Formats: sequence, C-alpha cells, structure tokens
Amino acid sequence: MYDGGVHVRTIVTRETEWTEDQQGWMLALAVYRAGLCHRCLGELDETSSEALNPDNWWSGTHVYKPKPPKRCHRCTALMASEKTFHATDKKTGEYITSHPGALIHQVEKVPRR
Repeated sequence: MYDGGVHVRTIVTRETEWTEDQQGWMLALAVYRAGLCHRCLGELDETSSEALNPDNWWSGTHVYKPKPPKRCHRCTALMASEKTFHATDKKTGEYITSHPGALIHQVEKVPRR
C-alpha cells in the first residue's frame, strides 16, 4: 500500500500448506500420540488403569506380566559396530575414531560361511 507515493505497508497472502481435512488428521494424530506411553507406546488410558495395577489386589482385574525378551540380531550387529568405533585409547582416554557419535552404523544380511 502506498500513502502519498510512499510505500507504507505490504500485505502478503498465502495459501495454507494443508487442507482443513489434513489439519484435522494431524491434530487427531497429535492427540492420539499424546495419549501413548513414551516407552511401550501403549495407550495410557489402559496401561495406567488402576484395574491393571499389580498392587491393587482387591479390585484389579488383570496385570501385565513380563515375557522373556527377544533379541534382535540386527541390533546386536549394530551395537557391536558402535562399540568398535566408540572405543577409547586406554592411555589417553581419547576416542580412537574422532566424533564417533556422528557415525551412522549399517549392517547387511549375508549368507553364513
């Protein structure tokens, strides 16, 4: 806009990045994720229910019981690679590889020998 030949204001209009439908879906996803346990990703309405509290023997209906863990062999290989590159020199305490946290470790599945 001009006032007496002097530019005094600019009006910029933009089209929204997402449609109202898409915005609604993203809001619903955010609300859903906010209701999840950050560790097990279970729905907190269920996983934090007093009916599942192991100390609530008088009115509890169920409890969560741990099962034996499964080992992910791909993660085992990744962690072995990380350990190799995160090694430190025993004399100086310095990392053998500079900036080991910046490395992106990769593994591949190969036939047994």
